[in-house]
Amino acid sequence: MMDSPHKGSKCKCIYRPLFALALTGQVADVVPPYEPGLKFEARLLVTATGGKLDISDEGTSVENADDAVLLLVAATSYKTFQDITADPAQRCDDCIATLQRQRDMTP
Repeated sequence: MMDSPHKGSKCKCIYRPLFALALTGQVADVVPPYEPGLKFEARLLVTATGGKLDISDEGTSVENADDAVLLLVAATSYKTFQDITADPAQRCDDCIATLQRQRDMTP
């Protein structure tokens, strides 16, 4: 399971564009005026040849596989120091799409 010390962060199994664990959240400002800060997302994609692969909200496991590939991508909502409105989920999607073009990640 992926975890974060930031309150309100969540880890869940998603299918976008492959099954993956996604950790999402937002950093809280620790000084007044306590405004919400950067949003973030990290995704762990796991593929395996042979054996059994299980991905759920609680984590992922691979048993009796010939090989396994773990791919971790992460992004934030940072655009500039004055603009934190980017979409970290879309940035993760874009990164995964680029990596898929470089290496076939389909199960």
